[in-house]
Amino acid sequence: MKKSQKELFDIAARYIILILISFSGLWIFYFIFSPITIYLTAFLLKIFFQTSVIGDVIVLKNHFLIQMINACVAGSAYYLLFILNLSIPKINLKKRIKMICFAFGSFLVVNILR
Repeated sequence: MKKSQKELFDIAARYIILILISFSGLWIFYFIFSPITIYLTAFLLKIFFQTSVIGDVIVLKNHFLIQMINACVAGSAYYLLFILNLSIPKINLKKRIKMICFAFGSFLVVNILR
């Protein structure tokens, strides 16, 4: 395959992935990151308080409730990071996967600490 054909295929593949994920909506990001956000937040709060998790609600000391809504999970921010990453050309697959993992991990840490 010629270099120009390979670049064209790379661009097409990346944008097809973006289009397919946009058709499915943001549910995939919420499906993945909601439980992670809820349980890591509960784990950090458990250092200071007695906590339990019931669905998407964190219960503190049996009478304070923290409900994790979609805005707390920030699925659209993960989607934006994914779009920005896939729109960068000329990055090999291994490095791209590392970049996505680093971006998602960094954002998860910042999101939980806020």
